[in-house]
Amino acid sequence: MKRTGIAVLLILALSAGSLYAQAGPGRGYGQRDQRGPRHEMIRERMDAIRMWRLTEELALSEDQSTRFFPRYNEFQDGIREINNELRETLDYMDEAIRAGQEDSVIEEMMQTVQRLENQRHERQREFINDLDDILTVTQRATLMIFETHFGDRMKRALMDMRDDMPPGPPDFQDTPAPPGWPQGGGRRFR
Repeated sequence: MKRTGIAVLLILALSAGSLYAQAGPGRGYGQRDQRGPRHEMIRERMDAIRMWRLTEELALSEDQSTRFFPRYNEFQDGIREINNELRETLDYMDEAIRAGQEDSVIEEMMQTVQRLENQRHERQREFINDLDDILTVTQRATLMIFETHFGDRMKRALMDMRDDMPPGPPDFQDTPAPPGWPQGGGRRFR
């Protein structure tokens, strides 16, 4: 198990570096996400880890796996669509607040966010309940716990890895900034 944990952390480290490199300067909350091929590659890696861990956590038989994962993938695709729409709506709402839009516009966006969150919750509930022909009650309960904690565990592992990394390079006063970054001496690049 220890070897497996190390392998997962190694994959996460590679993914974190790619994700950080993709983010670039000036990207943060309220700025539309321009997700590209790197994000897709990281998502695929995370999906592979998720499937591996699910198989282990649920102790799926071969028959259960062949029936469960097609449904699970369909469920994940639907949740991903809702999350994308939710993220986009939150970005627009942030822009509307910063632009001083009328309360009625912001209120409409708030209602959209609430509707999407309710839709996501309902889809999760239906998915778990509809698995009674594949999974036992205990397996479905384990799946609920797994779904709740998987993302948090991945984030925590990334944060722990980042905390364990040595500090960035020293201040390079004569080093030009990377392309796309503001130019100027004495700036720290991390």
